[in-house]
Amino acid sequence: MKKPLYHQNIPSMYRYIFLAQLFFDRSLWVIFLTQKQFSMTDIGIVEALLHLSIVIFEIPTGILCDRFGRKWSLLIGNGLSIVYAILMLATDQIVFIGLALMSLGLGITFQSGAEEALLYDSLKETGKESHYTKVFGIFSMLGLISLSAAQLIGGFLAEFSFTYVYVGIMIVHLLAFLPLLAIKEPKKIIQTTEKSEAWHYQLTESVKIWRRYHTMHVPVIVYMLLSTATVIIIFYAQSYFKALGYSTPMIGFIFAVEGLLGALVVKYVYLIEAKFSFIKINRLIYFIYLVLFIVFIYSTHGLLIISFLLLSQAFTVLQPMFSNFIQHKLESSFRATFFSMVGAVESLMIMIAFPLFGWFIDRLGFHVSFLGLF
Repeated sequence: MKKPLYHQNIPSMYRYIFLAQLFFDRSLWVIFLTQKQFSMTDIGIVEALLHLSIVIFEIPTGILCDRFGRKWSLLIGNGLSIVYAILMLATDQIVFIGLALMSLGLGITFQSGAEEALLYDSLKETGKESHYTKVFGIFSMLGLISLSAAQLIGGFLAEFSFTYVYVGIMIVHLLAFLPLLAIKEPKKIIQTTEKSEAWHYQLTESVKIWRRYHTMHVPVIVYMLLSTATVIIIFYAQSYFKALGYSTPMIGFIFAVEGLLGALVVKYVYLIEAKFSFIKINRLIYFIYLVLFIVFIYSTHGLLIISFLLLSQAFTVLQPMFSNFIQHKLESSFRATFFSMVGAVESLMIMIAFPLFGWFIDRLGFHVSFLGLF
């Protein structure tokens, strides 16, 4: 007797995310580029190229994922992570560094939406979709634990050579192919791929979903705003901590703690969801985020680190609840497409804000720039 998809796919996805999140340069790539004499403006530009590739390809890859399956989409995304590591290691030229970040961005588009859709449809096929928030919480927890370990290990590897950092990324992402190959596509996806829906049909239907459910408008907008601010704070905090005199291993340690704290928090988000409505939690998180951001801007050293750690958890709590809130409103054939549309707009916001923020840092310094972000 064959195992149901819940027992076959979910463990494979857990193993996959643990390996796929082992990016040893996660808290160090900005430092890596500054050592190569890149300015903050340059770094902002190449990061913008990452998000430009997401803006361009997010929706097409989401449609491909809905039409042809989640498994192959994840396989391609994982392969592009290896391409990213190779390009980062192979050159000092800003053009090729930009190509590296664009490769990573393209890989993200193949993975975003596909992960959540595969988890949800695997549960739905066995009538366990009510467990989605809990399963997604464990999935996110494993990813954050993995990322935390990668940041800690990466900080020590970088003390010897960044070559070890990027070779390590290549090795673990090669290993990540193994659990992906064990995944089986849910039947609903296989049925969808046998149809000949036009791409414009999936796009127009996703837009209709947005227009139909007015209750999702504010949550989606708040989610994108917090996501954009969190990305900017986390990545530029690397150089901010360096400017304050923290060593590379110490910075890796701070980001490792941030990830581990997130792993602890995200595992129990489903308990919060069981007691409070998503709309109420969404508003509360936004308020808490603003308070913590003010503390982050005006504090120093110990309190600065504490506020940074807590600030990042606001978005960590929001993410699985937001995903579950949206999933319940979508049909399987539009699931990845809709999330890709949200991701494309989110990346457009980051693409514009990231280089602008780097330009402000080069001219006005970190403190004034963070105030501007607020």
